[in-house]
Amino acid sequence: VTADGEACDVVTLAVPALRGGCDQDESLSIEWLQAGVWEQVPPSHLSAGGAALRTGGSLALTGLDPYAALTFRLLAHNAGGTSAPSTPSAQLLTQSASELVAPPTVFAASSSSYILTWPVQSCRSALLWRVFMKREGEAHATVLSSAVSGGLYTATSARCPEGCAFGISPLPESLDGWHEAAPVFSSYTATPSLPELAQGAARLELKFGRTFGDRDLLLVQQELVEQMASALSIATSQLLVLQMYGGGQYALLDLLPDDEHLADEIIEHLLQAASSAYGPLAAGSVSGEIDEVKQLHGDGKEEVLGTKLNKPPVRSGSLVLVLFSLGACLLVGYIVVGVLYGMCKGCLAARSADIGDVRLDAQLTQKKRRGQRAGKGKGRRGGETAEDEEVEALTACDVADPTIDVAPPLPPRRKAAAEVGLGGMDD
Repeated sequence: VTADGEACDVVTLAVPALRGGCDQDESLSIEWLQAGVWEQVPPSHLSAGGAALRTGGSLALTGLDPYAALTFRLLAHNAGGTSAPSTPSAQLLTQSASELVAPPTVFAASSSSYILTWPVQSCRSALLWRVFMKREGEAHATVLSSAVSGGLYTATSARCPEGCAFGISPLPESLDGWHEAAPVFSSYTATPSLPELAQGAARLELKFGRTFGDRDLLLVQQELVEQMASALSIATSQLLVLQMYGGGQYALLDLLPDDEHLADEIIEHLLQAASSAYGPLAAGSVSGEIDEVKQLHGDGKEEVLGTKLNKPPVRSGSLVLVLFSLGACLLVGYIVVGVLYGMCKGCLAARSADIGDVRLDAQLTQKKRRGQRAGKGKGRRGGETAEDEEVEALTACDVADPTIDVAPPLPPRRKAAAEVGLGGMDD
């Protein structure tokens, strides 16, 4: 079985010739494995109508998914029925699948890093890869990364003077139906050895929160030494940078003791300073980016002393701004509540005034009618005077009620007019 080397949606199968004899084959059929179930390959994927299944030869399957691994099997048919299925094929892909199981090319970039490269297929450029590393003399491999895209990977903190081998494998989640097998490893490649550690010194690996690939690494090293020496109150001669690698994101350095400072004391001071968001170490353009501190012991063992150290400081100006914003929000809230309270109070007062006017008018009308009925047995002048007295008494009572707007008393000229009218009638 072969695969077309260029097309991204074609697989070409080598179909065997039909068997002859008394129980000769009349035709063949082909099945593929879909979600764990064997199914007949749809005729739309068979080139030339699947003629090769009747004669043998090459059979091209078209319209396939380049991100799907395919497995096929054949069945023979004659007058007696259908044969048992053939042995399933290996996993097949459009384009060549041989590059998916080939080892990467390995280059030791420094005493602590490797660079791995491998071909990127044009039909599967978005494929994700798993990267393995195995030290010489060890039976088991270590997974360095489980989601590498493209054909380039840098293995950092990989000190391997005895030699290490590397392998790659497509991530099953990014290649439907792919059954991951043990990777094929490269030959063993050793990293350059680091110099011997001085007596009483300590060797550290610093990881920064960013890379410095856009700068001259020699200047970055010089700044690192000066900033650390100033922050730790030690001499610059006590800091020896061995190398920077990974685009300047990692630095190997030795801490050398003196008569006043032991290496362990310097390490303790360094961890305290790196854990603080303030101070001269955090203020440094390079030292302020320290995110992880690892100690390399002479026996090959490594110990992480501190991690996630690169924390942005909380600025006092930001705190003041937050408090100011909170105060402004409270002030606006008080103003809104006050305005709403004033509007509601005004509405209630106006409603009370309207109710008072209506009550006063009703009471005045009622008293006037009573006066008119009472005046029928008395003289009109005496009745009118009694009515006025009742109105004035009612008005005086209403003034004592603060919820009622009191109408002003009748003008004097109204009474004068009434008196004149009444007097004329008496005459």
